[in-house]
Amino acid sequence: MILDSHMRKTLAAIRALDKKTYKIYAGSFKKINMFKFSKYNDNFFIYPNPEKKPEEFIDFICNYLKTNNIDLILPMCDVTVELISKNKDKLTEVTNVPVPDYNIFMKARDKAITMKKAVETNTPAPETHFINNLNEVENLKNEIEYPTVIKPRISSGSRGITYINSKEELIEKYNLVHQEFPFPMLQEFVPQTGRKFQVLLLIDKNKNILASTVQELLRQFPVGGGPGTLWKTIESKELEDLSIKLIKSLDWYGIACVEFITDPRTGEPKLMEINPRFWGTLNLSLKVGVNFPELLIKMEMGEEIKPVINKHFEEYCQWLLPGDFLNFIFNKDRFNQEINYFFNKPKRFHYAIFSKDDPLPVLGALLSYIVDLFNKEKLKNIFNRGK
Repeated sequence: MILDSHMRKTLAAIRALDKKTYKIYAGSFKKINMFKFSKYNDNFFIYPNPEKKPEEFIDFICNYLKTNNIDLILPMCDVTVELISKNKDKLTEVTNVPVPDYNIFMKARDKAITMKKAVETNTPAPETHFINNLNEVENLKNEIEYPTVIKPRISSGSRGITYINSKEELIEKYNLVHQEFPFPMLQEFVPQTGRKFQVLLLIDKNKNILASTVQELLRQFPVGGGPGTLWKTIESKELEDLSIKLIKSLDWYGIACVEFITDPRTGEPKLMEINPRFWGTLNLSLKVGVNFPELLIKMEMGEEIKPVINKHFEEYCQWLLPGDFLNFIFNKDRFNQEINYFFNKPKRFHYAIFSKDDPLPVLGALLSYIVDLFNKEKLKNIFNRGK
């Protein structure tokens, strides 16, 4: 069973799993989504919205697993991974659950814990102030350098991240973020003009690295920071080593995405966060032969795995609609890009959604995006990221 089938990374994962080997049940809380248009859509089901109705969601999933005698459950997004991890004891009674125990999961989900562990392991990271009460913000306003960043301990897709330019606006904006994301951190501002990287890992319970890929995000939306819209594979032993040391210190197992940005003032890579779930840029890993979903399944089922370390560099992938198209609209440097948005693509170029073998999900994606245009909450989340 794979959850969150409305997401492009889930579609990529399902396409990468051999239908002769796996019988796939794919679910979503969205009735209109790209996967329903895919030729791989054999066993689609709708479940309660996990964010709005978490208890109903878990009860539904447990019953569905039992009824269909499903061997393994694979959640793909922050909300479902956290709920599955939190209810892992209940779910392991009926299926295999390839996510870390909740206490381990929260070490990566909670960015404050991640940053404290970065300090312990000498992993380069922005200077961070951990807030335990609101009076501390008042005391710090004259000490920290501006601009500074308010960063939630737990959020998704850059939501809640707020940039502060002066001490006069710090208290008001901190309180606003605090209302939705309690006691966010105050963090050194790293100019977003630096290069941005993802180190993608699969690690087992014995701390063996079973898969690894490094990617550079070339474009994002929102332009200043958000999901990748154009990215490529690169070679970087330095970033791999830093990430592996950090992830092992958390006693982590399963998949993880460790994100860095190069500080343009010093040239030093600095840790941004760990995403303890599959990443939106997954399709490029699959295209270069690092099949993270299948390797994770085999690991959980106890099969012997030969480590897969990516050796295919300078391969590109684009999330064209709506991601890179929106970058084109809002990017002031749109005509000064090394890789053109629409023409003259590099030879080793792939797409996040479009596939000649399975073209109809593009139509499904466009339809779901049109539906989202009428969802005020969805639009607010998209355009407020990274403000």
